[in-house]
Amino acid sequence: MTSYCGVHHLASILLEKLWMMLTFYGDESGTHDRSGTHPGSDVIAVAGYLAHEEDWKHFQGRWTKCLNKYHVDEFHLARFMRDKELPYRNWSKEKRDEFINELIAIARRHTCGGFGGLVVVDDYNKILPAQIKREHKHPYYFCFQMLIDILLSELDTLHLPAGEQVAFIFEQNQQFADGATESYKRIKQFRDKGNRLGSITFGSRKQHVPLQAADLIAYTIRAELSRFTKAKPRPDWGMELSRKKNLKIVYCSKDGLERYVQDIKNGKIKHAVSVSRSISQ
Repeated sequence: MTSYCGVHHLASILLEKLWMMLTFYGDESGTHDRSGTHPGSDVIAVAGYLAHEEDWKHFQGRWTKCLNKYHVDEFHLARFMRDKELPYRNWSKEKRDEFINELIAIARRHTCGGFGGLVVVDDYNKILPAQIKREHKHPYYFCFQMLIDILLSELDTLHLPAGEQVAFIFEQNQQFADGATESYKRIKQFRDKGNRLGSITFGSRKQHVPLQAADLIAYTIRAELSRFTKAKPRPDWGMELSRKKNLKIVYCSKDGLERYVQDIKNGKIKHAVSVSRSISQ
């Protein structure tokens, strides 16, 4: 398991606001081609941000104000990266950098931490046997389960009061919503001993503005790993996103995938419920 950086002071931040509901907003990136051969699909990521209800309110106000300032209706990083997309196509590099850095600062300031799970699709396809891949149905679910397990492990270390739960809201995607809900229920059944996992729902970026920040982190970390595997340089704002050191992003390497397969063969784990525990050994 490779973690880009740890989540610093998360426990103390959460303890200050125990009476407020925690919500995680998540999104995926790179899932449009399960073979990983199409551009932008060589890596799959599922990621997002965790924060308290009150912090999300402050986030939404500042994020919306920033979009209005730049006359952007709705933020989607893939559109921002395409130079010919409106309203970005006539922007100078300085304006583009200013805009994206303002959004990153808002996401950093008003969230407890970012979490995510990634896998290189080619590694996944080559290392996992057909039977395990049939169970996962798509590498998206592998990353989704890894994300939930990572976040659950983090919550296990916090002194949350009895009954304190995290609500999950993910970007609506008809291809994955039903399977993700089923995977979530299985993780809750087998791994959630402290009953920390609350509801899971799906919605649009317009309906839930924090999903736009989830899109930002999911796209960015996927592109980061893709660039890393190809030895390509990262954009300045890619570094800026992690400057606060409040990200816990886990990449399942070839070694991690091999351990995962071996643990299933040896009966140490069943199905995909304990993905992160297997790859982190």
